[in-house]
Amino acid sequence: MKRLFIAVSTILVCIHTAPGGKGVRESLCKGSKVIARRAFTGSLATDFFSTATLQLSSSSAVFQESNNVEDRKSPVLAAILSAAVPGAGEFYSQSYIKSGVFLAAEVISWVVNVSYNRKGDRATADFQTYADANWSVVKYATFAQALAPAGGNYAWKIPGREDRPPWEQVNWAELNRMERDIGGFFSHSLPLHGDQQYYELIGKYPQYNPGWDDGGGPISETNISPHFKSYSIMRGDANDLYSKASTAVVVVVANHILSAADAAWSATRFNNVHTALEMKMQRTPLGFEVVPTATISVRW
Repeated sequence: MKRLFIAVSTILVCIHTAPGGKGVRESLCKGSKVIARRAFTGSLATDFFSTATLQLSSSSAVFQESNNVEDRKSPVLAAILSAAVPGAGEFYSQSYIKSGVFLAAEVISWVVNVSYNRKGDRATADFQTYADANWSVVKYATFAQALAPAGGNYAWKIPGREDRPPWEQVNWAELNRMERDIGGFFSHSLPLHGDQQYYELIGKYPQYNPGWDDGGGPISETNISPHFKSYSIMRGDANDLYSKASTAVVVVVANHILSAADAAWSATRFNNVHTALEMKMQRTPLGFEVVPTATISVRW
């Protein structure tokens, strides 16, 4: 087998190097249209599995193998992909590192959003429980009645409900009418129990200080009970957690916009950079030598 390979190789070299070799080569190809030739380089991948062709260059001593390995990318499609899923357009444009960065930013932002929303929900449940245990609308309304105008006939308390929670013992319409008539520091009307504004107001304005179990005395900015202060801090902490969750959503939106813009740019840049792989057969005194080359062209 080795001898057969040597014999075939010797014949091929003689045909290419002999003085009449050109005529022999032309006679072998006579009657056929030769667009491209394939040279055997000794590489199995090149000789048997490559779909590229060896093209005869202007110099008969050099053969080139060109392989267009990249297709054009659509900037519009890339932008749409990344607008839907950050990093998808970069992946399409083969910018894999940036694709991973944008996708990671998306995942992290949503994890932060969900995490802080859950923390905010737990903190909200805690301060609402604290308020229900330490602030009484009955105590507040009793204090307010002493400041109400005479003859108002404020029937704010519902008889026969003393065994129920404080917020079920009060006629809210009458309580709010009394608050409006008092005026002054009573600048707000208490919303129904359970409303978000209910829990906000009782820990925000001094007029509600008398409703805390350790509150009382004149209404002023400085006369604030310890429970009022503790509750205000708890509610503020919960709001901060929700604020961080909202910030994460802003990051998500910004990440979609930036990723879409970058994906369009990456696709455009991809189309402006072209590569070509070449295999050259260089004539040497001992025959032919395979010279691999690579070229890159950039259009701006």
